[in-house]
Amino acid sequence: MKRSNTAAITFNAAIFGMTVFGYLISVFFPQQNRLPATGALGLRYFTTLSNFFAGAVALITLIYLIRHREKTGLPVALARLKLISASSVMVTFFVVVAFLGPVYGFEKLYAGSNFFFHLVIPLAAMADYCFAEKVENNPFRDTAFATIPVLLYGAGYLTNIAINGVGVWPDTNDWYGFTTWGMPMAFVIFGGITFISWIMAVIMRGIHRIIP
Repeated sequence: MKRSNTAAITFNAAIFGMTVFGYLISVFFPQQNRLPATGALGLRYFTTLSNFFAGAVALITLIYLIRHREKTGLPVALARLKLISASSVMVTFFVVVAFLGPVYGFEKLYAGSNFFFHLVIPLAAMADYCFAEKVENNPFRDTAFATIPVLLYGAGYLTNIAINGVGVWPDTNDWYGFTTWGMPMAFVIFGGITFISWIMAVIMRGIHRIIP
């Protein structure tokens, strides 16, 4: 694929549109989802938040590309946001494919809005950054910024449990079950997910640099 503003505009419009469409499905057709949280309750999940972040960044990028068609690449700050958002949703993709899917069944994790949030949007965000966007500068140190969403989410998640306790299902504060093996293991799990987010950023940056 040859990089072009047209390709980038198409990708960003699609990502934003699918984000809105996916969330509307979870609100108005919750029975299509086979996971416990839909609609507003789904906002507590990293999947939903990361996809919303990717959709917002896609909208900002779309507006920029339309208004600056003559530009040869994204400005540094926006390019960094693209890498961060793409890495965040790819964490969701990887965790589902490698861990959650084999345990809970892909038919559940790809049902309803999660077909977009767990599969289509992450792949579209990765393809957009790797193959469509023109980035003026993407130094290796920018890959470290990709860990920020996971670190912020993990801090909020574990702080909430420390203050309010784990609770009892379905009103538990540990909706991912990370403290099943104790709080120390929860920190280890979030550390592993943070590492995955960085690796995703490194891979996407590497692909971007070798694609003409």
